[in-house]
Amino acid sequence: MKGRNKNLSCRGKLRDTVLDWEDPLPELALKLSEQHCAKADLCICLGTSLQIRPCRDLPRKTKKNGGKLVIINLQKTSLDSLANLIIHERCDYVMKYILEKLNLEFDEKSTLFNISKYSHVKKVILLYGKSKSGKDYIGKKLIEQFPALLLHINESLKVEYDKIHNEDLSDTYQKNMIKWEEEKCREDPTRFCRIMIEQNDQLCLSYPIWIISDIKLYREIEFFKTYFHDRLLIIHIEASNDIRQKRGWNLQSDIDYSELDKNIPWSFVFFNNEQDNFNEQMNDLMKIINS
Repeated sequence: MKGRNKNLSCRGKLRDTVLDWEDPLPELALKLSEQHCAKADLCICLGTSLQIRPCRDLPRKTKKNGGKLVIINLQKTSLDSLANLIIHERCDYVMKYILEKLNLEFDEKSTLFNISKYSHVKKVILLYGKSKSGKDYIGKKLIEQFPALLLHINESLKVEYDKIHNEDLSDTYQKNMIKWEEEKCREDPTRFCRIMIEQNDQLCLSYPIWIISDIKLYREIEFFKTYFHDRLLIIHIEASNDIRQKRGWNLQSDIDYSELDKNIPWSFVFFNNEQDNFNEQMNDLMKIINS
């Protein structure tokens, strides 16, 4: 391959994720699909011409056991003669119509993220640490040294929550907001990462370095890995419970975000206790950012 599109959204490592015509499906996935189709009362085929075996035969199992078959595709398919209903339309239009009829929420905004807008970004730095570990302080120190923008997912979450809920600050406010966040993220796992960038779009377009200082969930890391994988640094800020308590940490009000404590390939681990050499670690971190 002699040439390559230089648009940043088209760059990155090439990975073979295609299932070619002659490739077999994963055995377990195929077996589960066959079982579920055989039990189903309704099989909906979306945007497929149903030509490739064994997938094209899965709807037959639903029909064989008395279920119904609906095909949504712009062109004719090999199973049109078996279908109870055929809709020649784009899948998105049909599903939007169904959601409206069922009075279910439909977000007009695409869940895709336009990475090409941010080709100027040199580094995206994710700071993860437990409450009162010092991640906000370190984030502020970094923006003193670099042309960087400090961002907070939680601020964008709070803005969105307050738009919908007229709720005074109380003991239950934080728990209610987190419960609402979990519900929304089940529908769209990267929702608040995108909203954070959209709400700060003009600033994001102006700075070559972004620092997100309140990373708490694996799905947030996955979002930034997807779009900024070759420009991403993931920093773990550690502090002992005794030090965190001195800084105002309250065990009773703490929220457990321990899912990130294991199995994350940290770019740098910053030990932020009183006895640790803060300035030396800051210098080491800045060297990594500059590299």
